[in-house]
Amino acid sequence: MPNRLIANRFNKITENTALPYRDMIIKFSNIQNKFIYKKIRNWISGKNVLDIGTGIGGFAYFLQDKGYNVKSIDVDNSSLFAKFPTKIYDGYTIPYDAGEFDTSLLVHVLHHCTNRMRVLREALRVSKRVILVEDTYRNKLEWLVGSINDAIGNGEYYFHKYSTPSEWRKILERENCNILYEESYSRFTYHFLYGRYVIFVVEKNQ
Repeated sequence: MPNRLIANRFNKITENTALPYRDMIIKFSNIQNKFIYKKIRNWISGKNVLDIGTGIGGFAYFLQDKGYNVKSIDVDNSSLFAKFPTKIYDGYTIPYDAGEFDTSLLVHVLHHCTNRMRVLREALRVSKRVILVEDTYRNKLEWLVGSINDAIGNGEYYFHKYSTPSEWRKILERENCNILYEESYSRFTYHFLYGRYVIFVVEKNQ
């Protein structure tokens, strides 16, 4: 995801925004959005979706155009889309009722969180299904590349808490989750940033 410090230098996109500028931002954002959507679209349950840690808001905006009823939350408002505001929360307690959403999305979010388990548990509380997309690694080199990507892409110059797929599997099982789907893959995000990623689709066991 683009550096928030850079993103905040842009004006909010409105219907009155100059067309080339607006289209450039949306086109750049959609390089990643289209790829992620293709990966998870068959696993999005229902139409009421919560995008947690929405960042610049591009994926939430993309899903809304696809016909989903999307709400987005984050610890600050870095959204570039004026007509799609981000609800600010404290990073711990999601301000929605239990089971209010069909699906919650945690797309490249949890390794940025101070208390990622609290965020995961809150996502499981407010939604029937959670789709988790996380940066991961198979070796020390991929771990280092992921750290460099976060430094470049997000301006976060500290070590993040990345976990391997097997570690995530154990975490999700401890949280009494039913794992509906799992996939690991590698790709060059925005055509030049290499990364290793894992997807989990889970529901809380009753």
